[in-house]
Amino acid sequence: MKRISSRLFLLSAVTAFLALSHACSNVPERGAEIVGKLTGFATDDSITVFLMHYDGISGGGIMTDTIRNGCFSFRLDSLSGDKHYSIDLMRIRKDSYDILCLGPEIYLEPGAQVKIKGDGRYLYTADISSPVEDQKLRQEFISKMSQEDLKEYQDLFTGRKKDKTAMDSISKRLTEQRLALMETEPFGEYSLSRLSAIASMLSYGYGEYRETVSRLMGRLTEEQKQTRQGKEIASYLKEVPKVSVGDTVPGYEYVDVDGGKHFISELTGKWLLLDFWSLGCGPCIKSSKELVQLSKETSGKNLCLVSISIDGEEGWKEASKEHGVTWTNWRDPLGGAGSIRAYDQGGIPVFVLVNPEGIIEDIQLGYMDGLLHSITDRIN
Repeated sequence: MKRISSRLFLLSAVTAFLALSHACSNVPERGAEIVGKLTGFATDDSITVFLMHYDGISGGGIMTDTIRNGCFSFRLDSLSGDKHYSIDLMRIRKDSYDILCLGPEIYLEPGAQVKIKGDGRYLYTADISSPVEDQKLRQEFISKMSQEDLKEYQDLFTGRKKDKTAMDSISKRLTEQRLALMETEPFGEYSLSRLSAIASMLSYGYGEYRETVSRLMGRLTEEQKQTRQGKEIASYLKEVPKVSVGDTVPGYEYVDVDGGKHFISELTGKWLLLDFWSLGCGPCIKSSKELVQLSKETSGKNLCLVSISIDGEEGWKEASKEHGVTWTNWRDPLGGAGSIRAYDQGGIPVFVLVNPEGIIEDIQLGYMDGLLHSITDRIN
């Protein structure tokens, strides 16, 4: 009996200790915690840590902290949308700032505690400990790349070294390393997003990667092929007919805030001003004030404004509310891999004027004050 009692006592003590340890970890059940211990900076150096959250191609800072004695932490009470986050470090001055690192991808799930340890100047290759499987796969993938190349890339990215030729060369080497590893390594969120990024390069003259990207697409599971990144990769592998002034506006499928499907052809019979935008694009956001003004001036007239976002769903809806998009507001579910490629402008915002017969009258890349009024002045 004494032996049994001792064992029961020991079991109870261990159970109590584990329960206490879990309680002390203070990780929200529906949220997550990130803690960091960094070296490489002077103790009196004022460095701001940004926790970035990504939704599709765009990201924004959701929390900040200041490094104290090399430490920082973030506690999120809840998680939503894409689980892709990153940590960025900046030294902010009165009228300028320095980017101090290349932000590493952080993948969060409810209840996760992530620990980051390493040289803050080379945070992309820091030791990141996490229970999240996608983070483990990311760390394993990164560890098999050339650490020397990754360090040089981080120096070039942050401006500690300035050499455009070296940047082009190192970028090419890292791309080739990633593609080679994708032939054998398991596909997680990190490798899937990297393959999507490489696939996007096919639209900008990097056709030498097409065969490899196509072959790697075959390694994806059916579930992965149906993700946003999977659909983007498939779209980038397809040739998109380019359009210009005088052509019929292409008939791509878009979605509204309620998930309804739409086509530009629904709006023929009116002049259309298409606005391709993203919340991460400064000129796009700047143009929103003139779009609001134009929507008021043309209410009830023969002009329909159509904003088409290439963001993820969550970020698009939030940005639409913030910037007062009350006119026709759609999203391209293929993001940057979709209809924007047809206009072949190499950037955003892109403004397209379409006449009532569905013919493109004007295409403009970029924004400056008064541009939208000058584009639409020809409309009676």
